[in-house]
Amino acid sequence: MLISDQYKFIFVHVSKTAGTSVNRTFEPYANEMDRSKLNKALSKSGIRRDYQKRYFAIHAYISEAQKYIPEDVFNDFFKFAFVRNPWDWIVSMHSFLKQNTDHRHSAMVQKMSFSEYVDFEIARNKRSQHEFICDKNGNLAVDFIGRFESLEDDFNTICQKIGLDLHLPHLNPSKHKDFRDYYDSETIDKVAKHWRKDIELFGYDFDNKG
Repeated sequence: MLISDQYKFIFVHVSKTAGTSVNRTFEPYANEMDRSKLNKALSKSGIRRDYQKRYFAIHAYISEAQKYIPEDVFNDFFKFAFVRNPWDWIVSMHSFLKQNTDHRHSAMVQKMSFSEYVDFEIARNKRSQHEFICDKNGNLAVDFIGRFESLEDDFNTICQKIGLDLHLPHLNPSKHKDFRDYYDSETIDKVAKHWRKDIELFGYDFDNKG
């Protein structure tokens, strides 16, 4: 997650949605929030944090920011994220894990078929895009959702909103065939069922781009 007090934005980095490229582009414009404002609000609630350390992990949920940023400050920020067709998203994660041998799951995933990997992620139940950008009650908590499928156009919209003229590089891509080639009817249905909220919330189906 990136937070910019100067440009008043919060970028929520959903994994495998071109977030590395977006993060790299906006990172020079992100900075720590005003400490006195945060400390004053937090002291009233009895919360103590070490603000000399990094506040939020790179893939932190927006709900984490809501815990520690005063409500009026949070509401004043432009909050955005990118999402991806869930069937494509699963293929991208599968390819990433197979190719990045330093990841703790890589050796195990390399031995799996794609169908087995889908079953593995369903059983773990730890990956869903909506969790990054919804509050604790499951309601959207960002102002703009960009799409991987319209990355350049949505990135430009965000830049216009923030007031920055930036160019988006393409970093950290995973290499794989068209995601549709990995599926059969059974795995299509498994993804449709397990990631139903992502699919419904973002308006995707297997054959469209949202």
